[in-house]
Amino acid sequence: MYARVTNIRFPPEMRSEVTCVARGLGPILKRQRGFEGFQVLTDPDTGEGIIVSFWGTQADAEASEAGSSYIEQMSMMSSFLHEPLVPKTYYVSVLPRPPRSLPWSTFPDCVRRTKGSLRPSHWRRTGVHL
Repeated sequence: MYARVTNIRFPPEMRSEVTCVARGLGPILKRQRGFEGFQVLTDPDTGEGIIVSFWGTQADAEASEAGSSYIEQMSMMSSFLHEPLVPKTYYVSVLPRPPRSLPWSTFPDCVRRTKGSLRPSHWRRTGVHL
């Protein structure tokens, strides 16, 4: 799984506008191949935030920004921002809860070995859902 991460900086008084435009990204991204999830995190006091989308492959993550609807929505958001958008793609090394679409064979041996040895009560207590 891959994450596409974009840092944003905006005037704190524009938080509601930025949030509104960011909400509009959800339906656009859901139509893209390989989409797994989407989060927008903001600090309302400083006007900083992070947009994170999750993808099945690196190619899907990077292709997600090519659509005209996405470009239009991000152009709208750019009008509120202090800096240009510079997205970056990361490999997701740790997930608190693996998506259902990810088969066990994609996990490293160390994770597959622990699934059988840990009790479900331990998974819930530590936040790990395997």
